[in-house]
Amino acid sequence: MRLVILCVTRLVFSIKSEKKAYFGKNSDRSPNERQVIEYLPSKRHREKEVKVTYLTIPEVEKTNALIISRPSWMWGCEMGVNEFGVCIGNEALFTEGKYAKKGLTGIDLVRLGLERGKSALEALTIIISLLDDIISEVQEKLPTYKQIKKYQVIQDSLDTRYK
Repeated sequence: MRLVILCVTRLVFSIKSEKKAYFGKNSDRSPNERQVIEYLPSKRHREKEVKVTYLTIPEVEKTNALIISRPSWMWGCEMGVNEFGVCIGNEALFTEGKYAKKGLTGIDLVRLGLERGKSALEALTIIISLLDDIISEVQEKLPTYKQIKKYQVIQDSLDTRYK
């Protein structure tokens, strides 16, 4: 028998206030993998590109302040919250087929959504846009590529979105 540990994400909404919501998540990563908790201040960027875990992608002019939890060796994050109260947590969905050796990871998408989005809807739109760009590029190069499925829970104080 093989023990499989999965992520668990919980969203709790206050019945007394429409604007209160609580977000909780565990990580299914190895207990031996170091997780880093970081505060990243809001920043204006002069650079045209940013190096994420495996790729270089276009940078935006300004990124939001964040508190994130990430594997020490990766650029992206498992979960986090930004200065606008947007929370995102990564959930792995295991699929059949071969994975791309390098690409934009679900963990990168969590951080990019937090850095660039001011609401759950805006973060979701940003993540979908980044996926569309990367999937189009990969499919042109590798027509037999099987999509890696990732799932994010995106929440702010007024809205919850699922991708």
